[in-house]
Amino acid sequence: MSAGRNGSSFRIVNGSSTSISDYPFMVSVQRWNKDTKSHICGGTFISNQWILTAGHCVDDREFSKGGVVRVESSFHASGGVFLTIERTVLHEKIYYESPGIDYDYGLIKLTAKFERAVPVRLVAMKRRFLPGELCTIVGWGLTKNTGDRDQLRMVKLPIISREDCYDVYAELQSITRRMLCAGYIGGGQDACEGDSGGPLLCRGIQIGITSWGVGCAKPRRFGVYSNIANQREWIRQHTGV
Repeated sequence: MSAGRNGSSFRIVNGSSTSISDYPFMVSVQRWNKDTKSHICGGTFISNQWILTAGHCVDDREFSKGGVVRVESSFHASGGVFLTIERTVLHEKIYYESPGIDYDYGLIKLTAKFERAVPVRLVAMKRRFLPGELCTIVGWGLTKNTGDRDQLRMVKLPIISREDCYDVYAELQSITRRMLCAGYIGGGQDACEGDSGGPLLCRGIQIGITSWGVGCAKPRRFGVYSNIANQREWIRQHTGV
């Protein structure tokens, strides 16, 4: 999640470790400067040449100068394969508020097709999932000492109605149609720093992109995800997917 502009701020708190074989479409988006590579965000294969992530993940000066993605590994700092990036696409309407981000959608085009890619299923434009449905977030973000962040982690969270999310954030942030909310009113489980750009999955279909929140796993502070159905056509226009 992003706590502010260009700041990844989402991590899986109180989740459980998992394997890339369970989520083979997951990638680690990384800055690559001289000798150091650092995980900044998650992302998902949507084809063998395109990766979907959060807009604030690609709206990053250091990443645009030197960015790679690590794929086929359960660990963000080891294993798998590095793929190079041809270009990124940031949603032209991205809008940074405080604390929220509207139109938080980004795309990464790989230099070459990766034939072993396993694309995620993206939600159809009109498909809706009802409040209360348990869905899954996946990422390598900070865990607040609730587990190893080097290994991929997942947690199940219920979808929250727009009305309930709006009520919770009313004094801080408007919840737009580009936003979905998930979590527990009492907190305790959430995404956090480094999880931005990763998927919100319902019944194996990606419906959201980890975007922003206030703190991590705090009571009355749901996680907010970019609503893919709302901008499904934008994704299709840029990628053909």
